[in-house]
Amino acid sequence: MPETVTIHGQTYRVGTPSTPLHLEHIAPAHLPPEWGEIDARAFCPERDYGRAYRSKTGLRVLLTAMLQERRRWLHVSVSHRNGRLPVWREMCTVKDLFCGAERTAYQVHPPTSKHVNIHKAVLHLYCPLDGPVTPDFTGGGQTI
Repeated sequence: MPETVTIHGQTYRVGTPSTPLHLEHIAPAHLPPEWGEIDARAFCPERDYGRAYRSKTGLRVLLTAMLQERRRWLHVSVSHRNGRLPVWREMCTVKDLFCGAERTAYQVHPPTSKHVNIHKAVLHLYCPLDGPVTPDFTGGGQTI
């Protein structure tokens, strides 16, 4: 059963029943020297199901993976130690390092009725590990 959280008097379901995936073959094998792995147990009690990283510039990244609706997904939470929102260039760097430069990642903007903002300064990326789930919007061109 999903956990619930109450924010500003509104109760939300957090998470959905899913099967967690081990990250041993998903987490990056090599990171630039300015990045290091930190203890993820503060974020995820099951060490096998989450990994956490910190950069010298203050970015913090938490990786979790799950099987959702018969697809494998990598969930990347990104925050900054000073409490500010990560900027676009930082999100691009995190996406390339942790999802892969040639993988698609999504930042979801849900309907207002389904929006949950537990941490105001955390952004999220979702990366389908079994291939993209949206069409190619380039229309045969080079960019979107």
